[in-house]
Amino acid sequence: MTETTHRRLIIAGSGIAGLSAAIYAGRSNNAPLVFEGDEPGGQLTLTTDVANYPGFPDGISGPELVQNMKGQAEQFGADVEHGIVVDVGREDDEGPFHVTMKNGDEYTTDAFIAASGASARTLGVPGEDLLMGYGVSTCATCDGAFFRDEDMLVVGGGDAAMEEATFLTKFADTVYVAHRREEFRAEDYWIDRVQEKVEAGDIEILRNTEVLEIHGSQAAGVDHVTLVENESGHPSDNLDDPGTRQYDFDVGAVFLAIGHTPNTGYLADTGVELDEQGYLYTHGGRDGGQTATAVPGIFGAGDVVDHHYQQAATAGGDGRESRPRRRRLPRTVGSGRNRGEGSRRGEQRRLSQRHTVSSPAKYPLSKLGAMTPSEPPELDGLLDDVAAHHDLTVLAARDIGSRAWNLASESSDYDVGFLFRQEPMEYVTLGGTVSTVRDERGEVEVRGWNVTRFAELLASSNPTVLEFLHSPLRYRDHDALTRLEAAVADQFRPIGVYHHYRSMAARQYHKYLQRRLLVHGDPEYEIVDETAEEWVVRPLDGGEEDDDAATERLPKADDRYEAGTTDMTVKRNLYVIRGVLYAEYVRDTHAFPTLDFPAFVEAERDRLGDDYEAVRSLVERKRAGEGDAVVGDVFGDERTRLSKQVDPEVHGVRGIATERVDAFVRETFET
Repeated sequence: MTETTHRRLIIAGSGIAGLSAAIYAGRSNNAPLVFEGDEPGGQLTLTTDVANYPGFPDGISGPELVQNMKGQAEQFGADVEHGIVVDVGREDDEGPFHVTMKNGDEYTTDAFIAASGASARTLGVPGEDLLMGYGVSTCATCDGAFFRDEDMLVVGGGDAAMEEATFLTKFADTVYVAHRREEFRAEDYWIDRVQEKVEAGDIEILRNTEVLEIHGSQAAGVDHVTLVENESGHPSDNLDDPGTRQYDFDVGAVFLAIGHTPNTGYLADTGVELDEQGYLYTHGGRDGGQTATAVPGIFGAGDVVDHHYQQAATAGGDGRESRPRRRRLPRTVGSGRNRGEGSRRGEQRRLSQRHTVSSPAKYPLSKLGAMTPSEPPELDGLLDDVAAHHDLTVLAARDIGSRAWNLASESSDYDVGFLFRQEPMEYVTLGGTVSTVRDERGEVEVRGWNVTRFAELLASSNPTVLEFLHSPLRYRDHDALTRLEAAVADQFRPIGVYHHYRSMAARQYHKYLQRRLLVHGDPEYEIVDETAEEWVVRPLDGGEEDDDAATERLPKADDRYEAGTTDMTVKRNLYVIRGVLYAEYVRDTHAFPTLDFPAFVEAERDRLGDDYEAVRSLVERKRAGEGDAVVGDVFGDERTRLSKQVDPEVHGVRGIATERVDAFVRETFET
């Protein structure tokens, strides 16, 4: 095993609570390490106007407030790094906590602060999963501009719903707010702002109304929703009431603002107390005990604790109180900022090491047909509009979708990634930079990365950025990017990329190809077998299959049970198969696979074995335009069950040298 890095204090989450804790811990010389999580900056980065945070009489934007606090934390000695904590454990009551990251890195720490926030809840209605990202969203500020001049529906009755509805009036023809009760839970401030928009004709309120189903397709987006209304409220609980009205309602986008679920799953084995919803119980009390949990050394702050206020100001207070007092912080492993190779300089040395593995396969020209690259018809105009709107320069554009995978048919859309830079002064002003950009026109959808954001993601071996770097279809190119690609082609961290493709395959298999038994519409069981009269099932554990669970038999005649059916199509099978094969390839070779999937299939025929002909047939049918044809489960459950445990000493020892990435960023501004 590689040497585990030790830190005196680790904080999970970089929102207001996490950064407040980092500021106070840094001032106490506890040298905290903050992991940003999967939503750097927390939910406040999605808030356009923070008017109730003390000290800003004219308000402040969420991203600016977070950036200010991050700089303040770093000024006092905190290290803020990309990373997602997936597990916290302890071998005994006296030893340090062991912290495992999503990319396989491991740390030990004397104390741990959970400030990982909460994730947006969804409705659980038909059509929601299918259309998430295709007209259904949990973030108006992220996605509102994509649905300009459409009618939009916001679901919810709290502050978040009111703020999102107000924001969306910039883009929508009309914004409709559906709330399942008569009264709203939002502050008077937000209700007053919405009422102004109602009087102006920009917003309409649908009280005592819920969404039963969202209709549409991934190709065309949201077409309409089915709503249900009852003047007594909670109409979905009163569908048999004669006073309940059910009707279809035309909208082009649906935004969900119905609350959050705390991100505390990684604490399940620590012994901390959680309530039914997953919120942390803390002790309260004097002398810094307000945020202490039942486990000495683990503290909670922000939305993982606060299920009532969920405000930036209260999160900041939690963060201040959650930092361990210096006199209480044990020294279980050693003193100083880091232990062993824990310093940044040591980390960079490790990242730059090369690990000798077998050479990648030499890919032949695909026997299934060579690529026929063609310029997306509307790319020039789309990139010009994006550049003009954001005042940026597009440096390079490459395909990152089915055309890069050589799986496109004549009717396939274009998915294009692009790299951009802004004027140098934008990088030294608060809120001046744009990290990412998304837009679409006709059959072309583009996603862009600022060179600085691209560099951060590349240094962390982000698989999406690696696919962009390795894309065989280049619509625009840049000399600095070409040189970077030649220098770092296979210098990624294999363990992180392996887990990306492994989990991608598993998620897609569970979502589309593995049958579930629904209870009142929610997946509760894995269907193992069935007879004419019974389901043979295993209970799910947190939505995932549990092989150790005993099978049960449930009657098909019981109306509570419904078999969840999904179309096992050519396209969905290929998505799973590609994830499995790429994960295996990365694990075995430490090289990045070609995105040309037909060529990969030919080169890795031995890896496929008896599945080769079936996979080849799927590829041919997808390229022929039969991606939506239903073919059943081609690969099978066993093949998708790749191990979650791979040896970090073998698979986690290298990455892209940050010095080379920094040099690339400088080059982009010198040309």
